[in-house]
Amino acid sequence: MIKRKSAAEIEIMRAGGRITAAALHAVLQKAEPGTALLDLEKIAQEEIRRRGGESAFARVEGYRFTTCLN
Repeated sequence: MIKRKSAAEIEIMRAGGRITAAALHAVLQKAEPGTALLDLEKIAQEEIRRRGGESAFARVEGYRFTTCLN
């Protein structure tokens, strides 16, 4: 069954999408051959936190990264 989202739920999703887009943009600005993946990981983590977000991966038990770059 498909559950329709309320306007408030859609706005929450929209806000999360903006945070994700900003983190991706920040990472892409620094991504070039030779850049350590952990450096890009840190950029993503800092951007997400700076904007008041939390990586969904951070809630996965046993997974310690913000991204799946590794």
